[in-house]
Amino acid sequence: MSVVWVSVFILLCLELIATAVLVMPLPRLVRKSIASLIFRFELAQRVKFFIRFTVLASLFAIWDCVQELTRLREKYEAGSLEKKTGVNMDGGDSQASFYQASLDRQRRFRAERNLYLSAFTLTLLFVIGRLLDMSRDEIIADKRLEELNALLDGEPGATPASAAAPGGTSPSATKRKPVVVVPAAPASAADRKKK
Repeated sequence: MSVVWVSVFILLCLELIATAVLVMPLPRLVRKSIASLIFRFELAQRVKFFIRFTVLASLFAIWDCVQELTRLREKYEAGSLEKKTGVNMDGGDSQASFYQASLDRQRRFRAERNLYLSAFTLTLLFVIGRLLDMSRDEIIADKRLEELNALLDGEPGATPASAAAPGGTSPSATKRKPVVVVPAAPASAADRKKK
């Protein structure tokens, strides 16, 4: 394996670890602290160049592997044509063609392996991006829920402007307690007679 493919494999392992941490069923407080840490230091913004480079390198690696597999397939089809017609286009002996076929199988295996590595790396990069977006949305929703609960409870730190409704209107400035609606029990026969 060359240095390039070893680095792709290491990147894939790091992405697997990051994905496992992001999808692991952790307590809400731990998950919130991990996501807050990521967004407090703006890690996504700091590594944006690296992410773009990784996407482009993965796409180039996939294209290179597909080209290599296409070339090997064309070579195999030309070899199968030689077997059918009995004419050896290279003019070589069968020992050399066996050795060449063995080398071609190795190249095909490596090209397929590299294709899988680069495709999984690219896929996990998009999965991690989506998981981070979902974590950010969860943090924003939790913060908004805390603001709305503080507003309803009448705590001094809550402001109606920060708790604006999604439609663009802000709730009234009056402090109110949450309303609990309890369904009425069916009236008994004695209650009906009194009325």
